[in-house]
Amino acid sequence: MTPASTTKRLSFRIFYRGDDYTHQDAALRRALIEECKEPDSPFEGLALGNEQETPAEGGRLYSYTLDLDKKIGVFQNLEK
Repeated sequence: MTPASTTKRLSFRIFYRGDDYTHQDAALRRALIEECKEPDSPFEGLALGNEQETPAEGGRLYSYTLDLDKKIGVFQNLEK
Protein backbone atom coordinates (compact mmCIF):
# COMPACT_ATOMS: atom_id res chain seq x y z
CA MET A 1 0.00 0.00 0.00
CA THR A 2 1.06 3.56 -0.56
CA PRO A 3 1.71 6.06 2.24
CA ALA A 4 -1.41 7.54 3.76
CA SER A 5 -0.63 11.03 2.52
CA THR A 6 -0.80 9.97 -1.15
CA THR A 7 -3.43 7.24 -0.98
CA LYS A 8 -6.74 7.91 -2.68
CA ARG A 9 -9.70 6.38 -0.91
CA LEU A 10 -13.29 5.52 -1.62
CA SER A 11 -15.41 5.66 1.54
CA PHE A 12 -19.05 4.70 1.73
CA ARG A 13 -21.71 3.56 4.19
CA ILE A 14 -24.39 0.92 3.79
CA PHE A 15 -27.47 0.48 5.95
CA TYR A 16 -28.66 -3.12 6.33
CA ARG A 17 -32.23 -3.71 7.45
CA GLY A 18 -33.52 -6.77 9.22
CA ASP A 19 -31.91 -9.47 11.32
CA ASP A 20 -29.43 -10.80 8.76
CA TYR A 21 -27.23 -7.68 8.60
CA THR A 22 -24.26 -9.65 9.96
CA HIS A 23 -24.43 -12.08 7.04
CA GLN A 24 -24.90 -9.27 4.52
CA ASP A 25 -21.89 -7.40 5.89
CA ALA A 26 -19.74 -10.55 5.91
CA ALA A 27 -20.67 -11.34 2.29
CA LEU A 28 -19.81 -7.83 1.11
CA ARG A 29 -16.50 -7.82 3.00
CA ARG A 30 -15.54 -11.19 1.47
CA ALA A 31 -16.37 -9.91 -2.00
CA LEU A 32 -14.38 -6.70 -1.50
CA ILE A 33 -11.37 -8.55 -0.09
CA GLU A 34 -11.41 -10.98 -3.03
CA GLU A 35 -11.66 -8.07 -5.46
CA CYS A 36 -8.63 -6.41 -3.84
CA LYS A 37 -6.60 -9.59 -4.50
CA GLU A 38 -7.26 -9.51 -8.26
CA PRO A 39 -4.27 -8.25 -10.29
CA ASP A 40 -6.39 -5.86 -12.35
CA SER A 41 -8.43 -4.59 -9.40
CA PRO A 42 -8.75 -0.82 -8.98
CA PHE A 43 -8.49 -1.38 -5.21
CA GLU A 44 -5.37 -2.00 -3.14
CA GLY A 45 -7.01 -2.80 0.17
CA LEU A 46 -10.04 -2.62 2.39
CA ALA A 47 -9.94 -0.70 5.65
CA LEU A 48 -12.69 -2.08 7.80
CA GLY A 49 -14.84 0.65 9.22
CA ASN A 50 -17.15 0.88 12.14
CA GLU A 51 -20.71 -0.18 12.64
CA GLN A 52 -23.57 1.60 14.33
CA GLU A 53 -26.70 -0.02 15.59
CA THR A 54 -29.84 1.86 14.61
CA PRO A 55 -32.66 0.20 16.56
CA ALA A 56 -35.27 2.73 15.45
CA GLU A 57 -34.73 1.70 11.82
CA GLY A 58 -34.27 -2.01 12.61
CA GLY A 59 -30.77 -2.58 11.31
CA ARG A 60 -27.14 -1.48 11.32
CA LEU A 61 -25.07 1.08 9.48
CA TYR A 62 -21.62 -0.08 8.32
CA SER A 63 -18.76 2.08 7.02
CA TYR A 64 -16.23 0.84 4.45
CA THR A 65 -13.09 2.41 3.00
CA LEU A 66 -11.23 1.10 -0.03
CA ASP A 67 -7.71 2.21 -0.88
CA LEU A 68 -7.55 2.95 -4.61
CA ASP A 69 -4.70 1.72 -6.77
CA LYS A 70 -2.48 4.68 -7.64
CA LYS A 71 -2.10 3.40 -11.22
CA ILE A 72 -5.73 3.97 -12.20
CA GLY A 73 -5.62 6.48 -15.05
CA VAL A 74 -8.86 8.25 -14.22
CA PHE A 75 -7.52 9.16 -10.78
CA GLN A 76 -4.26 10.60 -12.09
CA ASN A 77 -3.70 14.34 -12.18
CA LEU A 78 -4.28 15.20 -15.84
CA GLU A 79 -2.97 18.75 -15.58
CA LYS A 80 0.70 19.05 -16.47
